[in-house]
Amino acid sequence: MKERISYAELVQMFRDHEGKHPEDHLTGILVFTEDSFEQTYSLAARTYLVSSDNKAYQPKMGGYSIYGACADGTDPMVRLEKYMAAEQGGKNGWKVEYCYLAEKIDRNSDRISVDGHTGTWYVIDEGIYRTKQARRDVRCYLLESEQYGEDAAHVIVDNYGVLLLDDVYNGFDDLIEADWIKCETAKENEDG
Repeated sequence: MKERISYAELVQMFRDHEGKHPEDHLTGILVFTEDSFEQTYSLAARTYLVSSDNKAYQPKMGGYSIYGACADGTDPMVRLEKYMAAEQGGKNGWKVEYCYLAEKIDRNSDRISVDGHTGTWYVIDEGIYRTKQARRDVRCYLLESEQYGEDAAHVIVDNYGVLLLDDVYNGFDDLIEADWIKCETAKENEDG
């Protein structure tokens, strides 16, 4: 399971990292509470990726902004500080339930930790999908438990390890059943 941290802890990690003026930046995951919104949203729709490269986390910046992208692709670049209760969103703003540091995933990844699930996982398939409301495509990975293999349900995550769907028994067909659409890739276009 991913190590969950508070938003204050993530901010401190980001500021400590950026204070060293690194070439590479950290990516964090913010999960907002269900009651932050008037309607019900999936976990992926309440999950945003943010970079330590945002002005709010860098020392001696003239501005203050936090841009984030929704894990389900519906909001590719949102000024989150305007919505977040912990920032400038006020008492009725979106409340951060928990955060964690993202780990970049590719088709060769293994020993992957998945938020809300025990043990580690490895990639068995990949594809590019989007929700019907999405403005961007999402690279998705079908993962299998390293401990239980085929005997356990699979999970689907994005390229930062954000859980998009769990209890997967039919591969990416389960993602399509959850209203995601398969996208053509450049390789598929070349082949066909």
